[in-house]
Amino acid sequence: MSADGNWKITINTPMGARTMDVAITTSGDTFTGAVNSEMGSQEVTGKVDGDTLTWSTDITNPMPMKLEFTAKVDGDSAYLTIKGLRDLTLGILGAALLAFAGAHATGWFMLVGAIIPLGDTLIVLRHGGAKAVAFGIHFATAVLLLISASLLFAA
Repeated sequence: MSADGNWKITINTPMGARTMDVAITTSGDTFTGAVNSEMGSQEVTGKVDGDTLTWSTDITNPMPMKLEFTAKVDGDSAYLTIKGLRDLTLGILGAALLAFAGAHATGWFMLVGAIIPLGDTLIVLRHGGAKAVAFGIHFATAVLLLISASLLFAA
């Protein structure tokens, strides 16, 4: 899972929870970013080791100190759960159409359903995701759905 993107981070401190907006761009085993919080803005650089980021920063408010951070990118489990449920439901619906309504109705379902992975392709690309994922998974799925629709219409 890539750490690239915009994140909202909450840090629990002795003075209460503090939130900040962080924009991160990784490059190999390093990253650069910009942190915006109630205490101002600051550029940061750090190290990437798999799904773990580490960095440190010097602050002067409320007192001078060096803060060291470690963050683990754990993905967006809600997104993955919703996507998994959507894909399972659409698969079951397609099988039910084929079993009970015939090839022609299932062909239309596949044709219209190809919009979903095409949209997923655009979403991945728009948000800086890997082109291999966008085209190798989502676009390829759309192509398979369109081929399936063609074969079902020909049946």
